[in-house]
Amino acid sequence: MIHRYPDLYPEPEVTRDRRRGAAHIAREMALVVITILLAAAVWKFVVGYMSWGSSAPAAAIQGADLEGGVLTVTIQNIGAVPIQNVTLVYLNGPLARPVPLITAPLPPGASAGTSVDVANITSRAPPCVIAVLVVYEDNSTQILGATAAS
Repeated sequence: MIHRYPDLYPEPEVTRDRRRGAAHIAREMALVVITILLAAAVWKFVVGYMSWGSSAPAAAIQGADLEGGVLTVTIQNIGAVPIQNVTLVYLNGPLARPVPLITAPLPPGASAGTSVDVANITSRAPPCVIAVLVVYEDNSTQILGATAAS
């Protein structure tokens, strides 16, 4: 084959060294394995980072009853972070001194109820509007509101 510019298109060198052929395949396979391992590591990091944000704390008031001056409140931990304590902060108006309702840790999925004598706090007949402050073990807080009826 005649080329106009022979330096630009050199003839390919043909070698028959069998040892180098196997090394080339092994090197390519090692690169593929390393690439797959790096992709798996990045995937685990991304999935772990994304699931970290979804473990948010959350709670719900399952029931609130006011009868005979006694307030009964049931709280359920519906999040992934344990509840440290629950305090009554509002009963038909802000309370000058918050009333502790639950002081023991409440693990995720668990419920706890408590009764508090509030006859000296409010003289209003039910229904009453209440608000509780929930403090989680990661120091985040949440205010929950409900209407306590008899």
